[in-house]
Amino acid sequence: MTIKPCSGVVQPNKSQSVQFIWSPATLRASNRVQETEHTLLQIVDGVADKRIEIETVLPLAKCVLSHKSMDFGAVAVGTEHTKRVQLRNNGHIQAVFRVTLVPSDVCVYP
Repeated sequence: MTIKPCSGVVQPNKSQSVQFIWSPATLRASNRVQETEHTLLQIVDGVADKRIEIETVLPLAKCVLSHKSMDFGAVAVGTEHTKRVQLRNNGHIQAVFRVTLVPSDVCVYP
């Protein structure tokens, strides 16, 4: 969490904009939907400290496949048969995917 400016003076009958900038640097654990940070915004006015709680939510990528399996049936040697699967991201952020290494006699294309 970055706060700009981190200190200052507000003149009578004026206002001051304070930016709270949150830029996640690490992935959250898969079992946590949100992260909460507590930041103290202290106002020195002779009364009591004013506090602000900042809640940050990391959006999810939610992917589904159009098919759970594929059956190529009989394919003659020397011919090619192509099937496609749609990977749909119903989430709020980009989803990154990769194809895991499979036996050398099988080719997988993105």
